[in-house]
Amino acid sequence: NGDELECVTGIDSTTFEIEVTVGSNEVTLIDRTYCIAEVLELIENPDDAVSLFNDLLEEEGTVDLTGEFSPAVEVVASQIAAYLANPTTPSQVFETTYTVFNGGCESSTNIEVTIIDEIAAELTEVDDPAPICQNAGVQDLTDFIGDNPEFGTFEGYEDGTFNPGTMGPGEYEITYSLNEEELSCVTGSAEITFTVTVQDAAFAGMDLTYTVCQNAGRQNLFSRLDDDNVDMDGEFTYNGDIVEDGMINPSQFDPGIYEFIYTVPAENECGEDSSSLFVTVTGVPSAGPDPEEDLIVCQNEETQDLFSLLGQEADMGGRFTLNGNTIANGMLEPSQYEPDTYIVTYIVSTGDGNCSDSAIITVVILESANAGENMEISLCNNDGQRNLFEELSADADMDGTFTLGDDTIADGLFDPANYDEGSYEVTYSVASDDERCGTSTSTVAVNVIVAPDAPTVSDLTFCAIEGATVADLGVAGDNITYYSNMELTDELDPADLLVEQPYYVTDMSAEGGCVSEAAIIMVAINDAPAPTIDQSQLELCEFEDYTLLDLNAAINEPGDIRWYASEDGSDALSLNTPLEDGATYYAALFDDVTECESSQRLEYTVQLEDCPLVFPEGISPNDDGRNDLFIVENIEEEYPNYSLEIFNRWGNTVYKGNASTPEWDGTSTESGSLGDDVLPVGVYFYIIEFNDGTTPPTQGKIYLSR
Repeated sequence: NGDELECVTGIDSTTFEIEVTVGSNEVTLIDRTYCIAEVLELIENPDDAVSLFNDLLEEEGTVDLTGEFSPAVEVVASQIAAYLANPTTPSQVFETTYTVFNGGCESSTNIEVTIIDEIAAELTEVDDPAPICQNAGVQDLTDFIGDNPEFGTFEGYEDGTFNPGTMGPGEYEITYSLNEEELSCVTGSAEITFTVTVQDAAFAGMDLTYTVCQNAGRQNLFSRLDDDNVDMDGEFTYNGDIVEDGMINPSQFDPGIYEFIYTVPAENECGEDSSSLFVTVTGVPSAGPDPEEDLIVCQNEETQDLFSLLGQEADMGGRFTLNGNTIANGMLEPSQYEPDTYIVTYIVSTGDGNCSDSAIITVVILESANAGENMEISLCNNDGQRNLFEELSADADMDGTFTLGDDTIADGLFDPANYDEGSYEVTYSVASDDERCGTSTSTVAVNVIVAPDAPTVSDLTFCAIEGATVADLGVAGDNITYYSNMELTDELDPADLLVEQPYYVTDMSAEGGCVSEAAIIMVAINDAPAPTIDQSQLELCEFEDYTLLDLNAAINEPGDIRWYASEDGSDALSLNTPLEDGATYYAALFDDVTECESSQRLEYTVQLEDCPLVFPEGISPNDDGRNDLFIVENIEEEYPNYSLEIFNRWGNTVYKGNASTPEWDGTSTESGSLGDDVLPVGVYFYIIEFNDGTTPPTQGKIYLSR
């Protein structure tokens, strides 16, 4: 690309593909140890030995089973069979290499099977080995046990190795043992000891690796030597050049792996020692230099893209943080911060997050006026003045001014009564203290809605007995509401009963919910008093035929009395209605002036009593229709078996009667009376026998005149 390299003219490109083939075996060594008795159980013929090796591969799980053995597993199987038939040594190792081919890729696994013969635990003492230089490297302890079997254990050295460098100069007693508890091929137990002497020598430690970021700053390679026995008087070299004081600067290296040789000079015949320190230098994306100028921004400015402040060489895959918090997408909202100076850090990291670079951006946020958010309100023309400051959003400054067109709204007081119905855009302006931040404005959209006129009403009069409710006020309108108080706080339900008082009614517009002024309805409730009855006038005999007319005559109040069969029903009764014993009748008084019937009714229950016997004191049988006969009232009904006998003053019987002949007209019914049957004027006496078995006879006198 000529744009990137001056010595190139024009642009050209090509493409190529890299095919990655999946490798095979991940296992490089399969190592198994068996006692001969175990193998004899597993293998009865060479074919079983072949199966043994295949089973070992399957146990690993990750091994591809399509490969080849070398030497062939059949050959190794035959060798195993021969050993089993005639074990000539205490143990023997059988090896083969298993190789898998996948395209152009090849992978091998070494398989080692150690078979141990049944032996007694017998060990031969050995001499101490010659002194070992500290820098001699890792030692195989089986090299020091002579001809003794090598499948025992070294106490404290489970892997059978000894590292003189990490152990340091000195003498170390080693115990080697054979034990039937650890190996079933062994009978009994035995152990031997020998001493390993480590001679002080130049020791450079083990080969090491570590990773460092390119921008990690100068590194002291000596600090990476992590063994206390390492001699620190050596020197580091890279490509044959001495690394002065062991200090390197990773920024001077391209990303990659670098081998630094650490060499310690010889102290004695053991010679010098060296180790390798492999340093992986990891490339770091660049955050670029710190911007030379601060970002100065007002609180009311738009969102700031912090990425635009980075240098051209900066990697754009990083993130910005402020006080430990990430600024999402690098977009800074000035309005979210108080006026102050803030330190923003830009951090860009490697994919694994181990290496990063950073740049510092100083952000100065200036205090600016805040007129708040745009708002919208609706006002009814009868709401009265509205303070627009109360309609601003909570974050708005309160020291600004409101204008409508070219006119200033004094103190922010908006009176909708001064405006026609419609929408008005009021501007709210606040000037910043710092001129660089200018003036902040917002709008308050005011919708003025005309409230409906007060409802048309008239005063109303009801009879109490009607039980009139709020619904009976019947004011016309779209959204009528009734109240019981002039403050319009006690809203009434249509089912509420009316009482005598003023009621307040409003109408509300369908749009905007504007309520009219209240109209007043004066409600009057008329009621007649409940009638009363003079009980003393009501002695109702059970044998008389009484009607409501008799009850009506006993009412104390004058006027129209109306009788009903129930307390609150409308089932009026005729005055000719016969009275029934035990029945209850209800009377209401009707007021001719108010035309209201009493809401409370007189309740009267009929109680018929036994009829008293009424004895006349005299008779005058002159056919004038008045007292012509001697009649005892109610006696026939009360005592149907009675008998009557009348005597003159000399004690002579002049008349006998009973229920069949109850009436005496002043004549005699008995023979022997003087003259004709007409008796003379005078006083006569009577005796009445009731003949009911309980009531004694009664007697009296009566005067007969003509």
